[in-house]
Amino acid sequence: MRSPAALTTAIEPDMGEAAWPDHEYVRGWGVFGLPFDSGHVLALRVFPQSSFGPYRTLWHRDPEGRWSIHADARRVEHACPRYYGPACDNVAAARIDLEWTGPRTLHVTLDQPALDWTVSAERSLLMGFLNPLSAAMPLFSWRLPALVRGRERLAQALGMGRLQMSGTMPSGHHGLLMPQRMYLVSQSSAALDGVDLGRPSRPRENPTIGGVPLPARGVLAIGQAMWRISDPDEFDSARRQAKGQQREERVMTDGRTLDRSDLESRVKLMYEQVALAPEAPFHFETGRGLAERLGYPVADLDAVPAPAIDSFAGVGYFLDLAEIGPGARVLDLGSGSGMDSFLAANASGPTGSVIGVDMTTAQLAKASGLADAAGFDQIEFREGYIEDVPVEDGTVDCVISNGVINLSPDKPAVFRAAAAALRPGGRLAIADIVSARQLPQGVTCDASLWAACIGGAAQRDEYLGAIRDAGFEVVVVRDNDYRFISDRALGATTAYGVTSVSVLATKR
Repeated sequence: MRSPAALTTAIEPDMGEAAWPDHEYVRGWGVFGLPFDSGHVLALRVFPQSSFGPYRTLWHRDPEGRWSIHADARRVEHACPRYYGPACDNVAAARIDLEWTGPRTLHVTLDQPALDWTVSAERSLLMGFLNPLSAAMPLFSWRLPALVRGRERLAQALGMGRLQMSGTMPSGHHGLLMPQRMYLVSQSSAALDGVDLGRPSRPRENPTIGGVPLPARGVLAIGQAMWRISDPDEFDSARRQAKGQQREERVMTDGRTLDRSDLESRVKLMYEQVALAPEAPFHFETGRGLAERLGYPVADLDAVPAPAIDSFAGVGYFLDLAEIGPGARVLDLGSGSGMDSFLAANASGPTGSVIGVDMTTAQLAKASGLADAAGFDQIEFREGYIEDVPVEDGTVDCVISNGVINLSPDKPAVFRAAAAALRPGGRLAIADIVSARQLPQGVTCDASLWAACIGGAAQRDEYLGAIRDAGFEVVVVRDNDYRFISDRALGATTAYGVTSVSVLATKR
């Protein structure tokens, strides 16, 4: 059974069309209402897909009943305030960060006001039975009044109070909510501007916003909603605005460019899922079978924690080039769940040391937990970026990396950082994705293809040139037997000669 973390991070961002004619839509997930015993109410909406593009919103009701909606969106008026704004005392743009710290535990932060919120959800036995059925039901069934009423009664039986799956929003839009999977909030804590909001509660009356009831107990739901278009001219205008802004974000005077913040978010979400649900489908292979096919010796793999191998998503074998010996000090760029770091630690022995650097909290937590449990005291996993690694200059003997540098939009900075960390004569041993031909802007400006290790593939000669420019001598370049598996990734691979190489270089 796939976890909420795996299911939610698998939803690809899109500015799409509603499945029903003359409707606008959202598809995603959220905590659809969580009352606290202090009188505060929080809610979260995360819609990677909508008629106006991806957005996130954080809702807050204070004990006096005043609602605020904070929107992390291209345009605030195209997010939840479009439907609920008339019932709010405050609507504002904000930055909302999300991190799945476990299969069913979510950490949410808001910049202004400062909110720090953690939510854990559980799947009850009843939900374990109903969720797959609800997710499999055809969309038309949600429009049948008898089934809508039945779902409302089920929500009431689960302690959510009197909900309305169908009705009119404060904006006047008439819509239908379709939660296809639900999980009850089991634990939660939140602090707003440093003030503890207390414990989750279950009030007798549902909290409401503009007359629309929210759940009387915390629930995390995955699904979609549709509203009938009330003003076709206004809708068409809003769509043009959204599409125009999407183009503006990618177009500069000298051509298209990459949205780096979008890239970072996508990379973090994808590799959170690799850490938490490695069995999920990706553009690329994962796990032990991949590692063995790439050339990792079976005996070496047997000597490292199996869960680290499960989340392995590398693109080649290079440790034979690294020649890590006893006492070596190793830096692993983009260490993920730690498989290569564990192998390096075994090679360097108790007198050596390994520092793994990664920007994804879930990967760091998994790798650190495995190191502690298995007694790898010589490994330290640090949060950071590979363009600016948190290590002192000239302190390591070997820098390794596997399938990560292509994800950076500033590869020369990565190689400069590696050179700075190395002692004179130190080794850079990596595997990465490159292309035979320069990728077109339609690929290099697609953050989803970057996150899949394709869009960031530099042209092979330029990639090797950036290594040399950082102060290295390239010693070995070796092609790897690596393949992508999704149709979209395979198409780009075939068209532009995207492939994997292992490289050994020494610092001059």
